[in-house]
Amino acid sequence: MGPHARQPVMLVTGAAAGIGRGITDRLVANGALMIAGDIDDGALDAWQEIIDLCLAGVFLTIKHAGRMMRDGGSIVNIASLNAIQPAEGMSAYCTAKAG
Repeated sequence: MGPHARQPVMLVTGAAAGIGRGITDRLVANGALMIAGDIDDGALDAWQEIIDLCLAGVFLTIKHAGRMMRDGGSIVNIASLNAIQPAEGMSAYCTAKAG
């Protein structure tokens, strides 16, 4: 897993610690990283970094924030129109958003 996918976990735990109680009751999750280019010229590591952030990063964010929602809360996941309307040169991003 690339470094971008781990950053949301640090953000969630850091934000909760900043609140002082270590508890949150709402989360808006939106992972996005786009490296444009043709798929036949693209590098696997760039593809994997996008997939890791958009899928694993959002999963980990929800997982760790959810643990802090002891008394309930709300999670809003934001996707992209590119999940159902792919765009040229954005194959990894569109694939990840279709998740």
